[in-house]
Amino acid sequence: MSNAALALIGSALFIFITVGIAEEKSPLDDLVITIPKVAEPQQAPPDMLDSPEIFESPGITLAPGNTVDVESIMEIEEDQTLAKLKSLAAVNLASNQVYEAARFYWRAARRAGGDQEALAGLAASFLLGEDAVRARTLYEVLVAKYPAEEEYRFNLSSSYYRLGDYKAATGILRKLHKEHPLDAKILYNLALNLLADGEKELGIRYMERSFELLPENPFPLLALARSYSREEDRGNMVKNLEKAAELLSPAELELYLRDPAFERWRGEGLFEKILSGSL
Repeated sequence: MSNAALALIGSALFIFITVGIAEEKSPLDDLVITIPKVAEPQQAPPDMLDSPEIFESPGITLAPGNTVDVESIMEIEEDQTLAKLKSLAAVNLASNQVYEAARFYWRAARRAGGDQEALAGLAASFLLGEDAVRARTLYEVLVAKYPAEEEYRFNLSSSYYRLGDYKAATGILRKLHKEHPLDAKILYNLALNLLADGEKELGIRYMERSFELLPENPFPLLALARSYSREEDRGNMVKNLEKAAELLSPAELELYLRDPAFERWRGEGLFEKILSGSL
């Protein structure tokens, strides 16, 4: 995974997912998830598509709290070719139409008896649709069958993060970091998991290193500001927010300042000054 890839954040090649904190959704818990790349069709275990672990719950959960019936996947026209199904799925996933993407990927995977690209797309659809349990199940199979595919390992770690299994996620990301020590995206996700698991010193160090490697990415700064806010370290929190303000519009920064971790600083005009650049 190259550092140049992270520069595409905000384009259709990257989508962000959020995790709730204290019954609120926080944009600062975002993890970068790559859309599955186009791959030559390969066979994966067809019985995976009948696994109750994948379709045991009534529907795919979508943000913010909507559910859809998985059975409606069967409504897709039978005469659509495998290539067309995967193409329609990819277009929907790129535009964050997670439910529609899952429908097409599921049909494609069933039709091809476990097509690798379709399975990977279905896994990503589940992950982006906030169904981390199903995503984890599929990514574990994909990683076992295609261990050379770094994307599957990376997204499996994201599934573990979403499920609160930070140690499992950290284990995967440490290995990826060893293989790609200068990959800012891996460092960022590794730092998020370390911070969530209480390893603050190392998490902060890796988060700072991620920003050094890709200084146009504001998310490490926001994550650092949140971490310092929780420690009531006003000075370092403000320093990182001011740097982030140079990379984000006032509207974007205001959105991230809604994170519950910043609640203690409201009411003193601090954030208004940062947003206006008058601090």
